[in-house]
Amino acid sequence: MYQSAMERFCELQVNALDKAWKLFFSDPKCSLETLRQQKPNIEHLLQLNISEFHCLYERFVNIAVHFEPMLDGVVSRQSRLTFYGNCAAMAKAKGETEIHARIKLRLAAIKLDCYDCRSAEEYLDEVSEAAIQGNQELNFHYWLTEAKIHTARYQGKAAAGILNRQLEVQLPDELKLYLLLAMGDAHFAEKDYDAAIASYEQAKAMAARRSKIHPVICTAFVQIGRCFYYKREYSKSRDLFVTALDMQRKLGCDSVSLAATLYHTGISRGSVKDPKEVAAA
Repeated sequence: MYQSAMERFCELQVNALDKAWKLFFSDPKCSLETLRQQKPNIEHLLQLNISEFHCLYERFVNIAVHFEPMLDGVVSRQSRLTFYGNCAAMAKAKGETEIHARIKLRLAAIKLDCYDCRSAEEYLDEVSEAAIQGNQELNFHYWLTEAKIHTARYQGKAAAGILNRQLEVQLPDELKLYLLLAMGDAHFAEKDYDAAIASYEQAKAMAARRSKIHPVICTAFVQIGRCFYYKREYSKSRDLFVTALDMQRKLGCDSVSLAATLYHTGISRGSVKDPKEVAAA
């Protein structure tokens, strides 16, 4: 029996998220449509004080640890921050340091998305050293986040130093992909566009060995396009943005990602004056 109608509501929304997640990699468009249909209810779930619903703890944590690629851009950033913060508090109370560390790294990444370096660093400081020692994946994400904070502060050389040390570690390709993208960003922050392009191309080539349509390839196209734009090679820039846009649609990307790429495409054509024009498109 459920303790309350609210607990039943929570389980129904978690079930909807589970359904969307199961489709996310095999049929992303259908997954995102499933999510959008339930968006008001899921937004409400993410904003609740979930610490009251201990019987759903493991399912909440599963969402916090794994579902970010699906939730990003579909539900609000504030809802995600509230939900992950509550999950982190529950994990800490239960003494689950690894789960707590994973969620704090997720929170830092969300803050970095809006260039709030100070808050990202505060979340990073809360990650237990004991949790990342001996855990290759967590250690990787910790140092990747540290490097991204430096990049966001236009400290590209400091970021590149961290990333180079990580590239010397024996890591699986699916992790190295993101180091190479981050290295490209670090060079971009230093306005070394040729070095940035080289890093993005490496990431793109590595991802292409896994799949011809891959989110990393899409990101690389956009970032290389930005490099060519700043190099004043506008035709190359435009072509890359158009290619990225086509791939984003095939991947079933959310409207925010599409709008961002459309904005870059418009800039490269000299035809966009206001980002709102792109969102409307």
